[in-house]
Amino acid sequence: MNRNNLYRVAYFGLFGVWLTAAPAAAEKSALKSADNQATLTSDEMELITKGNKAIFTGHVVLDRPPYKLRAKRMTRTEETGLVEAEGRVTGTWKGDNGAKLETNGDFAQYNPGTQIAELWTKPGKQVTVKWNDERGSGNFFGDKAQLFVESKTVRLVDHVTGHIVPAPKR
Repeated sequence: MNRNNLYRVAYFGLFGVWLTAAPAAAEKSALKSADNQATLTSDEMELITKGNKAIFTGHVVLDRPPYKLRAKRMTRTEETGLVEAEGRVTGTWKGDNGAKLETNGDFAQYNPGTQIAELWTKPGKQVTVKWNDERGSGNFFGDKAQLFVESKTVRLVDHVTGHIVPAPKR
């Protein structure tokens, strides 16, 4: 399977995804227009036990504006709803007026029940959180990032350092 294949997916929060149909020939614009759908691309997909577990590997990209998640591998378990991502995990959010938030880590987990996503890294590394908006920009590091989907809030935990650059006054 090549990575340009499109899949129809139902969207469950920031990192949630579930396959709802076989590879779709629908246009990306049609998929992106629905509130509960996203575009998912990957090099390979495996459905286990009649779809109770879906595993996407190789250049996995979940795109549901304003959110986008990239990873080397993403797994969703139907029974729990948990979504796990690993391998150069990057989550981005683009807001109004050019605002952007980007998080990077080695591993991530999204729990649809709590609507919380967590990112962490291998020992000796840290998660990064970068933001840029009309107030300025920031670059922060911490051992773990927690993303609260409903409130659109990010929290860095343990050994947090960072740098803020205020926007020039107009």
